[in-house]
Amino acid sequence: MAASPSPPFNRRVRVLVEVVDDDDEEALARELLGAEGWLVRDASASEADPIGERRRGFVVEVRMQGARRGARRAAEKRVARVAERAKLALWVRQALVLEPPHQRRTAYEVRLSPPDEGRFLARWTLRAARWLGGAQGQRSITRPGTPDKQAARSELANSPLKGSRPFNQEAEFLHGPADVADDEPDTSQDTRPETAGADGFLALCLSIAAFVGTFMVGLACGGVFHQWDSPWRWALLAPTALLSGPMGSVFGAYATRRSARLAAGAGGAAASFAFGYMLLSASPVDDGDVLVFLPLSFLGGGIAVWMLFGIWQAIAHSWFSRNAHWLVPALVVPVPLVLMWFGKVLFAVYLDYVFGIPAGAVPLPQWSLFLVTLRPVGVATGCALFFLAVAGWARYTYLSGPGDRMPSLFLPLLTLLYVITALSFGLLAVGEAAYDTAEAVQQGKQPAAYFGLDPALMCVRPLGDELSVYNGPLSTDRPVLTFGSAGDRVWLWGPQESSGAEDRWAASSVRLEDVSLTAPKHDGGC
Repeated sequence: MAASPSPPFNRRVRVLVEVVDDDDEEALARELLGAEGWLVRDASASEADPIGERRRGFVVEVRMQGARRGARRAAEKRVARVAERAKLALWVRQALVLEPPHQRRTAYEVRLSPPDEGRFLARWTLRAARWLGGAQGQRSITRPGTPDKQAARSELANSPLKGSRPFNQEAEFLHGPADVADDEPDTSQDTRPETAGADGFLALCLSIAAFVGTFMVGLACGGVFHQWDSPWRWALLAPTALLSGPMGSVFGAYATRRSARLAAGAGGAAASFAFGYMLLSASPVDDGDVLVFLPLSFLGGGIAVWMLFGIWQAIAHSWFSRNAHWLVPALVVPVPLVLMWFGKVLFAVYLDYVFGIPAGAVPLPQWSLFLVTLRPVGVATGCALFFLAVAGWARYTYLSGPGDRMPSLFLPLLTLLYVITALSFGLLAVGEAAYDTAEAVQQGKQPAAYFGLDPALMCVRPLGDELSVYNGPLSTDRPVLTFGSAGDRVWLWGPQESSGAEDRWAASSVRLEDVSLTAPKHDGGC
């Protein structure tokens, strides 16, 4: 029977374990540890030397998906959890995080030599045909150590990997970095870990901080250029141009020419400048708030990047990613129907619960059913994605529980949180808008529109002596609120006489052919 495929991993921890000197215990330990997708082998004589008598030692390679920080501790816990769950006499003796060795390597690409015969147009056409036809870059070579084109040519000329077209030094050349000086030390056999200690991590942090600071400078230059109404603002292009060098080390890291790196850096600097300019154009602020607005905007971008990384870590190599081909369409198809139903619920709360007017009696465009749900659904989506990002970071840092999988109750809880957040925020927002409309009407002010609803104050004048009113009497001496009519009757919300000190506001309904609705006078009366 074929072995089950190993789960995806990016961390390897070598663990030396010891088990009691018993064949059954050792067989069970190998079976359980191998079922986790880990490699198990006998410990060598030198590795088993620390293990005492009546013990057997073997080496387990624990494979995990996550960060390097905490990988060793998580591997020890997982091995101990397997032993504890099966009541196995097995203990962890040593653990070591495996890191790939770092070796400087130089890559070259074999290209056809430019044609030197014929007219310019013919040479240019031949070069374009080679590039479009894929004739360039059919062979490459990567050598350890510093750049050395002569050694690379010699290796290609003597290589048994010739194929249908062997290397021709007269018709082809090597495209890659230039050779370095002879006094530079040879690092071809350097096998130090790439980030073995704090120095590598510090260098990574400093590189990220330098890039963020450089981008912030370009962002600030673009924002100040937008806000500063003076000819001297063109001087801000000079510091932006100086950012081409630092930006080129990031955006042109794989370029072999200095001009290409500077061009990539200039593009990055121009992008940061343009982003700062457009950011201030889309969200204009006062001159004194620019230095506060730009860092806060960049902080928001950093939070978005943090969330994107956490979300990716949560869904990568998970049940969702393995079943996304059918799960995503199954979730997307009913979304319009759910949004339309949710919009009807919100408008029913706005009209029926606050004003006592049936939602079906008011003209309501179909697009408003979707538009009214954007804010609550957006807030609920943001909250759900935030908690999903937190769960992804917990998974990445081995805090999500046993194994690399998310807890089984996480998805139902996240779905429940999404539904509760959308409903509560939507109902609170629509209730607040409805009560603001009612307060404005009671003060004699024109209310604001609300996602397709167009409330208006109107004066009612009966057209006949007899008037049939539902839930009367009808107020005719002061303006009343109406949202229009979707049939032959119109619903009006206004004050009604009551035995108390204050009037009672309620909704009434009359036939459109029995009344005349006109706008109130300039003083607000009828």
